[in-house]
Amino acid sequence: MSIYLSKFSRFFRIIKQNGGWRQAYLQFYRTDELKEGTLVGEDKFGNKYYENKMYFMGRSRWVMYSDIYGMDYDGSQVPAEWHRWLHYIDIPNFVFSFSGVYKDEAAV
Repeated sequence: MSIYLSKFSRFFRIIKQNGGWRQAYLQFYRTDELKEGTLVGEDKFGNKYYENKMYFMGRSRWVMYSDIYGMDYDGSQVPAEWHRWLHYIDIPNFVFSFSGVYKDEAAV
């Protein structure tokens, strides 16, 4: 019986983290999955990056694209620094200190 209770509690936790029933439905419609995880950071485009080590490697890091893209999101909208993090190439310091502004843009 406790197995079913843990499944239901996890389900409701995922719904809550995704912004309630409506936002969870829209997220499921866009990506065909709902996940829960820890927010690691956000880039200048408004994309949010999450991690949950409970999932398998390769599925434990993901990006939720900003709502400004709607259904027209693409993998090329991820900056290079976050692409490296998503694909386990390295764990740079910018994950905890990244301001979302590139050095070239800051100089302009």
